[in-house]
Formats: sequence, C-alpha cells, structure tokens
Amino acid sequence: MNVALSQRFRGLFWTQLLGAFNDNFFKYALITLLVYRGFGHLDRTEEELSELASAIFIFPFFLFSATAGQLADKYDKALVIQRLKIVEIIIGLLGTAGFLFESVPLLFAGLALLGLQSAFFGPLKYGIIPQLIAEEDLVEGNAAVETGTKLAILIGTVAGGLLANTRFGPIVCSAGLLVVAIAGYLMAKTIPSVRPSDPDLQVEWNPVTPTIRVMKLAHKNRPVFLSILGISWFWALGGGLLTLLPVYGKTVLQVEAQVVTILVGMFSVGVAIGAVLCGKLSHHRLELGLVPFGSIGISVFLADVALAGSPFHPAPGQLVGLQQMLQDPQGWRILFDLVAISVCSGLYIVPLNTMIQQRTEETIRSRVVAANNVINAGVMSASLIALTELGGLGLSILGKFALLAFLNIFVGIYIYTLIPEFTLRFLAYLLNHVLYRLKVVNEQAIPREGPALIVGNHVSFIDWLVVLGGIHRPVRFVMWNSYYQLPVVSYLFKDARAIPIASGKNDPEILAAAYEEIDKGLEEGCLICLFPEGQISPDGEVGEFRKGVERILERRSVPVIPFALQGLWNSLFSRQTDRSFWAKLKRLFRPRVSLVFGRRTTPLSTAAGVQGLAQDLRREVIALRGDAK
Repeated sequence: MNVALSQRFRGLFWTQLLGAFNDNFFKYALITLLVYRGFGHLDRTEEELSELASAIFIFPFFLFSATAGQLADKYDKALVIQRLKIVEIIIGLLGTAGFLFESVPLLFAGLALLGLQSAFFGPLKYGIIPQLIAEEDLVEGNAAVETGTKLAILIGTVAGGLLANTRFGPIVCSAGLLVVAIAGYLMAKTIPSVRPSDPDLQVEWNPVTPTIRVMKLAHKNRPVFLSILGISWFWALGGGLLTLLPVYGKTVLQVEAQVVTILVGMFSVGVAIGAVLCGKLSHHRLELGLVPFGSIGISVFLADVALAGSPFHPAPGQLVGLQQMLQDPQGWRILFDLVAISVCSGLYIVPLNTMIQQRTEETIRSRVVAANNVINAGVMSASLIALTELGGLGLSILGKFALLAFLNIFVGIYIYTLIPEFTLRFLAYLLNHVLYRLKVVNEQAIPREGPALIVGNHVSFIDWLVVLGGIHRPVRFVMWNSYYQLPVVSYLFKDARAIPIASGKNDPEILAAAYEEIDKGLEEGCLICLFPEGQISPDGEVGEFRKGVERILERRSVPVIPFALQGLWNSLFSRQTDRSFWAKLKRLFRPRVSLVFGRRTTPLSTAAGVQGLAQDLRREVIALRGDAK
C-alpha cells in the first residue's frame, strides 16, 4: 500500500474509494428496499427488480464511455475528475429526494446518473494512473486501486443493505449519500494536475461516432483488444453474480437480508485480497501468467456453489440467520467458495488492466480504456438480459451458476488460444515459481522498449521458459526447426512468433528465412532471444558460439545483452547423466535457478564492428555464469 498512500497517488486512491462506496451504497440500499421491503409497491419479482437496477446503472457506460475517453485525453484529467465530483453531489441531492419521497422513478434516475458519472470517471482513473506513478509501480498501483475499490464496495454494500433495512433507512441513506459525495470532492481537489495527453483532440458530442472511433483504436492492438474482451467477460460474470446473490440468498439459501449483505461483502473482500496477492506474486511487474490461475479458480469454485445446492431447511416462513448459517459446515463451504471466486477474480483482473495501460500509447490511452468500458457495458448488459431470459425459460439460480462456470472455461480457452502469451506466461510462472525458485539479476539491462538481441547459454529443454518468465517484455525465440515443428506445442510456438532456424548444411532455405525474420523482428522493435551454441549443452559447460549472432548484428545495429542461466544443469530437463536416487530427489525440492544479465552494448553494424563478437559474448556468458552450472 506504499504506492496508494504516496503523495501523488493518494488523492486519486481516496477519490476512487469514496466514489465506489457511494455507487454501491446507493445501489444496494435501493435493491434492499425493493427486494425486502417492497419499496414503491412495484409489481415485479425480486429477481427482475435486482437485474433491472443493475441494467440501469450499466447502460450509460455503453452510450457515453467514448465521449468520456475523448475528454480524458484532451484535458487535465485531475481537473475533469474534480468537476465530476461536483456532479456527484447534485446526484446525491436527487437520490435524497427519491429516498425521502419513496419515489422509485427518482431513485432509478439517480442510479442512472451515478452510472453516467462512473462512465466518465473510468477512463480518467485508468488513464491518469500511469501519469501519477512510475511504470514499475503500475501493477502495485492497479492492485491498490482494485483493493480500495473492493473494500469500498464491501463497506458500501454492507452499509447500504443494513441501513436501508432499518426503521429510518431512507433518511440515513440520504444523509450518507450526500456526505460521501462531498468528501469525494474534497479528496479530488488533492489530485495533482497532469498534462493533457492530446490537447488538440476534437471532442465529438454525438456518442455514436466517437464510440466507433475508440473501438477502432482498441482493435489496432490485438493483444490489448483481446485483453479487453477478457475484462469484459470478467465484468459480465461478476455483474451476473452480484445481481444473482440477493435472490440466491433469499430463495436458495433462505437467509436473512443481513446475511445476503455479508455474502456480497465477502465477495468484495475476496477481490481485494486477490488484488493484493496479485501485487505480491507479480514482483512489481506485469505478470500475465496469473490470469489463467484466476480463470481456472473462478470456474472451480463457481461449480462448487452450484453443487452445494440448498443446504439449509428452515421452518416455513422463517429465514436462516448468520449464527445459524455458521453453525453448519455447508455455510462455511458457501462462504469459502464466494471468497475463493473473488480472490481468483483479483488475480484475473489486475494483470489485464495493467496490460492495457502498459501496451497502449499515452495519447490514446484514455480512449482505449473508454473502448474497454463500452465493451464491458455491452457484454454485461447482454449477460443480464440473457440471465433474465433464461430464468423465464425455467433455468434456476443454481443452474445459472453452473452455466457461468462452464462459459468461463470456454471463454478462457478461447482467449488463451488467441493470445498464446497468456498460456506461455502461465507455464513460465508454474516453472519458475512452483518447480523452481527463480532469481533475476540485472533485469534493468533489458531496454523497456525498442529492438534488442539477448544471447546466452543453452543448458536445458526449458531454458526459453525460464528466460520468458524472467523478462517483463514479450520475447521472440529463435529455435531449431525440429523443436518448432513438435506436435501439440507447435501451435504455441507459431502463435508466439518463434523463429525456426536450421543449419546451412541441412536446410539453407530455412536458415535464410530465419535471418530475414530476425531482421524484420528487430526492425519492428521486438526483443529476440538467441542461443548461439546451437544445441543443448551435453556436459553443462558453455559451448562455442556460432557466428550467426555476428551476421545478425552486421545487418542491423541493435543493443545486445548477454545472459547466463545458473542451476539448470541439475534440473529434470537437462542432459545431466547423473540419475541416482538422491540426484533425482534433489531436483524435486524447488532448486534455485538464476537468470543473470550482463551489460548492454550496441556494436557497429559493419564486418569490422562485429568481428569476434561471438567469442566475446561467450566469454561474458561464462563470466556471468561463474561456477554455477
């Protein structure tokens, strides 16, 4: 939480926290009054009212996010945030009138306006974060925002649900709404001013045209766009769950309103825990390998909620209280599943949000975030409509949970197939943090952007996964064509844009094509990894470096960084011949592995400039490796 409380960031942190509190305080106070107290005497079922409230809040995101993204890129984001918080105070006055006069139309209008205000705030929030903190703090900053948001959702949900169900609920809710809105404005005044990202941008007030434009901007970067689809699915799933929870609590679990509020709150606590855990496990950098962990966990625990069924059987006309629920092991099972779902959600969402920020140009970042919000809103609305229609066709609440678990598996497989980087990072994370204990030395030698060539020793069959897991940037690997064509994994190599190579004696055409592709990749600004030995070490020593690295650098002058792998010779994946019982046993206890980078140099792209470079690099790799094979 150091980043959250830093001088430049804390204003945004508290502004976001108070805003999230008010959104959920208002929303769940309204839902509680509708579901449990028959507020407004509407002729609707509890499920329909809950889903209607969620849809009203979401709709403005779909219609106005693009315009919001333009404003965020054109003006000082801190100033626009302050103006929005004034609007929130006015909305609070409208909500107060709705509560005091028991006017459902006024309350729904206030909810829609809060959704509109949040739609404008989203691009500002995620657009300004990279302008307030350093890039290496982005993961921690996003984790802090997610943590604060979910804690605010928890407190707002609990407060809204509990206070609305008291004797003077409408009066208390009115006062709380206004007080928090005013506090949010005061905190927004402390956010530091930032330079406009694109001051010459012409804002289009017709919402249709800018929506089309921001969608095109987002679609240009394929990994970013597919990450947006992943985030949209998360919000569709999460929105569906939060909408179903009040009805699930009353009709399936048959618990009191206060218990439902606590269940929703526990869900928010879990996301906050997951966000903090993601920040710790990411080691202060973008770690896409955590996304599949989160996705798998969501499906497993969602399915268990469906399998748990209706564990409580209270007397007719009675509901189960919290104490009674906690006396039953099944009650603890439900609580654990909901918290586990939300923890996994934190692991899933934080890396995706960070990826959008890191891999989008500053001048269009807020508009890409706006595109994210548009797609999120569209997918969420579609999911709520679908859940309502499925309910009308007879699908039970538990059936909806099971369906969401299945669809989450399907969506995960689809996205990870389209973006192999997620799958590769997942495998690299398993290898480097479960099977091994990876230590990276001097990673700062790798440039944050632009072309570069990294070369090192080749000790085992999984060297490339170790390197991939130790570098924050995407890496293109040069590998022997025979490995590139292996069944099952070949699609991963191809989608990851690995470059197949062969010897000039065996296949000169593949060799020539490899040099062309390497040069093209460097021209595009890629980071390319090469193992110049051309084979896996048979004895753990560093073999002779082939002169291909000189040929590459003769064509194009780019930074070259040597690296050494330590500790992999005794791994399960090397050609180590010692297969004794103790040697095998030692390999199973998470051995330490190091990835050590040397100094970065940029040789001249001439024959004289690269002459003898291969052997110079070999000597540097040997020195970096030392005695640790």
